[in-house]
Amino acid sequence: MAIGAGGDRLSALPDDLLLRVLHFANAVEAASTSLLSRRFGALWRSSGAVNLAARVPGAGGRDAFVRAADAALAAAGRVVTRLTLHVDDGDHSGYCTSMYNLLRDHDVVDAVVSHPAARRVEELRVAVAVHPFGHDKINTMISSGSVRIYDIKLASLPSKTLRVLDLTNCRNLTPASAAAAATAFPWLDTLRLRHCIVRRTSTISTASSTPRQCSPPCTSIWSTRLRFPAATVLVLINCDTTGAMEIYAPRLRSFTYKGDAVQPFDLQISPAPPPDMALVNLHFTHAFCRHDYLHFIHNFTMAIKVLKLKAPASRHLSDMAFVRVFPNIEHLELDGAYDTWNKTAAAVASILHCCPVLRELKLNLVGTSKNSKRVQHFFRRNSQNSLRRVSLQFKLANDNSKSFGVRLVKFFAENAVVLEELRILTVGN
Repeated sequence: MAIGAGGDRLSALPDDLLLRVLHFANAVEAASTSLLSRRFGALWRSSGAVNLAARVPGAGGRDAFVRAADAALAAAGRVVTRLTLHVDDGDHSGYCTSMYNLLRDHDVVDAVVSHPAARRVEELRVAVAVHPFGHDKINTMISSGSVRIYDIKLASLPSKTLRVLDLTNCRNLTPASAAAAATAFPWLDTLRLRHCIVRRTSTISTASSTPRQCSPPCTSIWSTRLRFPAATVLVLINCDTTGAMEIYAPRLRSFTYKGDAVQPFDLQISPAPPPDMALVNLHFTHAFCRHDYLHFIHNFTMAIKVLKLKAPASRHLSDMAFVRVFPNIEHLELDGAYDTWNKTAAAVASILHCCPVLRELKLNLVGTSKNSKRVQHFFRRNSQNSLRRVSLQFKLANDNSKSFGVRLVKFFAENAVVLEELRILTVGN
């Protein structure tokens, strides 16, 4: 932001572009830049943004941080619409203990958002940067319940104006009362939760018009209900703990999940599935038992048209076979290992049988296998009149003529009735 050897490049910018630059600058940089000219200062104060980036060392760090936030909010020349709080530990190894003990009994976020200038915030982002050296200690302290990273009382947020809520490393997302929750966050458009912890049996609920896009990668969530009546896109990443999750999202069109498919983690989407559900992308990161896998994917049996499934390397394609019919799937992608020809061929046959209107199939197969002579009959009875595009990715065996992938290529080329396109990507040993 400062003037370099080549002169003041910022001064040449038009007001609307300079205003946008200052909108994203943290308070310290924006304040120092505003000293360059009255024009910069006036534009910064009218940008509607306060971005605070700070360290909170020592016993007085919390109060100093709140005072700095109050001063920055007070300096704003108009109502603040964007508020960002970012706390970084830098490289201080003692940060973990001092920071978390310091914030354990203080509501830092509440103290900041209660400022009159922040009551109509539209974009709120809160993040605590956690560096690798402290992860083990942090996880131990968090799991013991002795530490709260940032406690967030949803009732204290400016829910009537929020469009974007982005929280990282926040804990105890205390829900509002049931009555307040019914009308909360009427304009919320984007929700992102990273490494956040929700209390047991708590509910995150939003009003009927919100949100349209939700991306909560929610590690360490125990038991929660998510209510997003108008959400069309939902992403859950690394939900890798036990507990139940119940999601109410009747307008959902796209759902992406990365994490475990093990009990007692129980995902329920209601209605099951939403009538407009079109795309489901499931990436299972750990080994799963067959029962849990089927329980999980059967959330999406009826309406979806595109299904993408990726299993961990320890699971074979035979573990991914379906039992129920998916009557509307037109595009299917499977990413998994294979062991023997018999098992994998039977799995592919079962999948084709359960997808009667499938038009495009992509198989990414890894691993090696010794193939038996029993090949074609697994597929012929399930060859489709709808399958038009097939993509195969596989590793070539030493004897290419016996490669599982090569046998699949031959089968689809000879037996797919209306096949228009066959794509092949091979990987050598």
